[in-house]
Amino acid sequence: MIFRAKRIFASVAAVALLALAASSSRAHAEEPDCDAPDYRPADLRKPMRFFSPPSAICSGNAVERADLAVGMITPETPQAFAVFARDNPDGDMLRFVSPGGDLASAAKLGELIRKAGFGTSLGEVCIGACAYAILGGVKRYMITQDPGAEDQGDLFDRFEGATGTRLGVHQFSFSGTQAYAQQIMGRLINYTLGMGIDPRFLALAAKTPESAPHWLTPDEMRAWNIDNTARRYAPLSLQAAGGMGTEIGATAEVASSRFDDTTRLRLFCRKGRKTPLVALVFQPGSRDTTLGQKTSRPDDVQSMLENLDMEVRFERGGTRKLAARVLDIKPSPTAEAPFQLIAILELSGVSFQELEAVVAVSFLDAGDLSRADWSIQDALRFRVFGDRRLIPLAMANCTE
Repeated sequence: MIFRAKRIFASVAAVALLALAASSSRAHAEEPDCDAPDYRPADLRKPMRFFSPPSAICSGNAVERADLAVGMITPETPQAFAVFARDNPDGDMLRFVSPGGDLASAAKLGELIRKAGFGTSLGEVCIGACAYAILGGVKRYMITQDPGAEDQGDLFDRFEGATGTRLGVHQFSFSGTQAYAQQIMGRLINYTLGMGIDPRFLALAAKTPESAPHWLTPDEMRAWNIDNTARRYAPLSLQAAGGMGTEIGATAEVASSRFDDTTRLRLFCRKGRKTPLVALVFQPGSRDTTLGQKTSRPDDVQSMLENLDMEVRFERGGTRKLAARVLDIKPSPTAEAPFQLIAILELSGVSFQELEAVVAVSFLDAGDLSRADWSIQDALRFRVFGDRRLIPLAMANCTE
């Protein structure tokens, strides 16, 4: 039994295909370049195929040219991708151009993409079932970052097609029982949440009629984590100390995430100490990510931290560099991530009261960090916002 996307309203399809026809005719009439897709509009109605375009790399600061996923998603599509991934072990990015297809197969395709470690990028049109498959990317390039933005993601590693103009959702129809429909909806909920997507994405798709598909805006794609190339921040929360020692009551924590990697900054103190402490908790999505490779060895993390300056920005303006001495670094088993590493640092040059006014924390190269380790700076940027009363609660042991 096949669960199929409803057919795109004729006028929407016509607009998309006319745009594709224009770009495709340019591609085949002229010498191939970084702006020209290597497919024809008719290819969108054929079963999806995965292939590498003739031009592999764009020059200069331009982006690497992604492999292409073009056509309708069918029950055979997941196996076709599995063969492509097996034959292209060095591939890491798929640019999707598809009018949709079989929904269950799209979810399976997304799971295989995630398992293979591929990223996904948005082409001219990706709608219906395609909008679910594209969520499988470890790195999802859907929008073009603002060059002036404070957290611009990897602006200089943008994959072709990351334009954010044609990602669409709408309702689905099926032939089958009501029980089967409920089964598919449960599958979709588990799939989208498992891919780290905000449930508002699924709610929007469920209420959008097929005659008027909703084209996601850059703000929606960013807010719902569909594009995950920009760093995301979580507000202050109060956490139990867990395995950090019985002399610690609680920690005030903020989190910083990008792709599947998360770094946490915890403010706390130990009984009998007069200085505040910081715990940096590294939770890479896998050992193969950049963060995973950089934090798999405690000695390497200590070396990097010793070559970073801790800089804090205060609520009423002004920044200050703080001395942060590494006290301990150790792996910490967790069920939430493949592995976790905790570094404990002692702060000096700041009072407990001043910590309540900190709005941002960064660890920056002090001048001796190797170029290969620069990426660690991106993982060690935090915004401190939310209920600031949680900070003195975490410091209660020291301020009693």
